[in-house]
Amino acid sequence: MEVERKMTKQGNPWAIVTLADRDAALEVLFFPAVYQLVQHALAEDNVISVKGKVEDRDGTVNIFGRELTVLDISSAERGGKPPVRLAFPAHRITEQSVKELKRILADHPGDSPVHLSVRGARKTTVYALQATVDPTTIASDVKGTFGADAWEAPW
Repeated sequence: MEVERKMTKQGNPWAIVTLADRDAALEVLFFPAVYQLVQHALAEDNVISVKGKVEDRDGTVNIFGRELTVLDISSAERGGKPPVRLAFPAHRITEQSVKELKRILADHPGDSPVHLSVRGARKTTVYALQATVDPTTIASDVKGTFGADAWEAPW
């Protein structure tokens, strides 16, 4: 998925999302009202499902997104284990927070992969970290150190 964020003349954010597979690509338009609901999931390389309206006007086909769901494919990639999902706003990524996160990951070894979403003002990037953890023991450590908003429920 590729995301191109835009602004209306009134200053409202919206996006053009390009979805592609091995055979073709298509664009889905998320106008302001829907964009506000789905913007958190518009991270490049997310695998998503979209529901919307298809319009054919004068030979031009447009798809207007109404709903978006992020699909979890990591269990297929990593032996059936869903990822532990962490989320940080970009301004909270500091040398100290990275050191603390590394310590927490090392203290909770396991076999679930870790995905870190870093939310910026215009873009969210999801990183697949080179760590595997025990999801049953790490949650309280993450929440206690970084706050409850750093822990995301499984997909």
